[in-house]
Formats: sequence, structure tokens, C-alpha cells
Amino acid sequence: MKASFLIFIITDIFLLATTATTGLLVVEADGYPRHFLLGLLAAFFTCLIHIVLFMYFTVQQKIVAQAIQAGDLDISFGERLQRFKSRAIKLSMLGIVAIILTSSLGATIEIGVPAEVHLLMAFLAIFANAFIFYFQFDLLDNYGGFFTEAFGE
Repeated sequence: MKASFLIFIITDIFLLATTATTGLLVVEADGYPRHFLLGLLAAFFTCLIHIVLFMYFTVQQKIVAQAIQAGDLDISFGERLQRFKSRAIKLSMLGIVAIILTSSLGATIEIGVPAEVHLLMAFLAIFANAFIFYFQFDLLDNYGGFFTEAFGE
């Protein structure tokens, strides 16, 4: 999962940076459709990555719960995994909210929100998601040690 997640992270940061660059190049209506479509793609892809991470921990929780029910694991492993899953959802929601806020501000430019507000939020969202991705990757790394301890693999 770590390798796949790393590929997702690199792709998303590149996509977000490309979207920001096309936004900086928009003059009047020239270049707006490209930026708009890239923005939609970037928003959906970023949200997808955060959802994939959370669902990964949801599936892992099911695996651990079945092992506990079968008597192969101590119940304390389920409690520890719940903390991993809780942290994953908190980090994921932060990233999703940042992207949705950025997209919403971009959508309201035509009704009076200054483009600079959207620009500032876009760069904040890119940096916020980069930091969130770092902590999510660290969470996956720590989970690898937990899984090895629980299942010996």
C-alpha cells in the first residue's frame, strides 16, 4: 500500500501544481476552461486519495475484527487499530475540506469573490495536502509495524 500511496501523492501534487499554474495563466476568459476542468479533476483525485486511505483502514479493521473473533488476536489489537483509523479519517477530512473550500471559492469568482482569495486558498490547500500526505504516509508506515506485530508477516 505504501508504494501505491506514494505514487498517488506524487501524481496529485503534480496535478495540483499544474492546475495552479494554469490558473495563474488565465487572462479574462482565455485559459479558463482548461483551468476549470483541471481544477475539477484535481479536486476529485485529491478526495479519492483521501477516501482510499480511509477505506484501507476500514478494510484492515474488518480483517483484525475477524481475527479477534476467531481467537487469533487479542482484543487490544482492535482498539489500537481503531486509533489508526481515527487518525486516518481526521487527516483525510482536513485534506478534503481544504480542496472543497478551494473549489468553492473558485466557483464563486464570477459572483464577486476576488480571484486573489481563491489563489491564496489554492496555495494553502496544496501545501496543506502535502503536509497531510506526509502524515498519512507516516501513518501507513507505522501501521506496517502494527500489522507485523499482530500477524507476524
